[in-house]
Amino acid sequence: MGKQFVSASDRAVRQQHILWIIQHHPEAPVAGLHDADLDPVLDGHFYQDGATRWKRQVADHPTDPAILHNAAEYFLLNDSPIAEDLFKKGAALEPNNPDWPDALGELYNLQSNNGPDKSQQAAAALTQYERAFALTTNDTRKSYLLDDLATTAFDAGDTNKAETYAQQALKSAASGKKDWNTGNAIHHGNLILGRIALQAGDIEQAKHFLLEAGKTPGSPQLESFGPNMSLAKELLEKGQKDVVLEYFTLCAKFWQHQTELDTWATTVKQGGIPNFGANLDY
Repeated sequence: MGKQFVSASDRAVRQQHILWIIQHHPEAPVAGLHDADLDPVLDGHFYQDGATRWKRQVADHPTDPAILHNAAEYFLLNDSPIAEDLFKKGAALEPNNPDWPDALGELYNLQSNNGPDKSQQAAAALTQYERAFALTTNDTRKSYLLDDLATTAFDAGDTNKAETYAQQALKSAASGKKDWNTGNAIHHGNLILGRIALQAGDIEQAKHFLLEAGKTPGSPQLESFGPNMSLAKELLEKGQKDVVLEYFTLCAKFWQHQTELDTWATTVKQGGIPNFGANLDY
């Protein structure tokens, strides 16, 4: 899909292919992937064309869970009220399917990152993630939800739940069953415990958890998008630059963007706090 960003002809082929999928195979798993999304800015009227086709498919198949899900994924980033309505309709059709509250949790989590009512949206996400967790019978999948549960509980202001879920995530990561999410659990679980410690005024514990988070073996997400810098920023605001520089060194072992870490390190050494951008949300 990368050619679409440099080649107008490739972009046009992609746009037409996605519209064809929506028109002829809206139930197909590929129709619900992010690769089958169109963007209102990058794709212009093609996005609206796709939106019209999805709305027509939903109207023609109002009780088809696959079509409702795929349509909701199309609207997730750019028309979230439509996505929310579709996810809720899917949940009503399949009340025992954890995919629907999981999807609603993701939607509310995105809104909490991008909107002014962070704690309110995080609380809504937490409710949905907890519902998905309760409905999930597969232990591995339940362990994957713990990162989201810990993070949204913290953002919602429920530090008791955040601590519980973070500890469960770390326990799961230490269980010996290693997979692609193990590194995420180690990283985010320790960061949540560190932020809770810092809120309680325990700087030394917060520093300990920051370094433990940096000792993650990495993951596909961490290696691509990078480490979360929320606790690092909060410690810098407390004047704790040495531990943050050590954290950067640990992160360099798994993150591809060494130049970004070097730039941040230079700012910290000069007494400043870097603009961590999206790495406060990842």
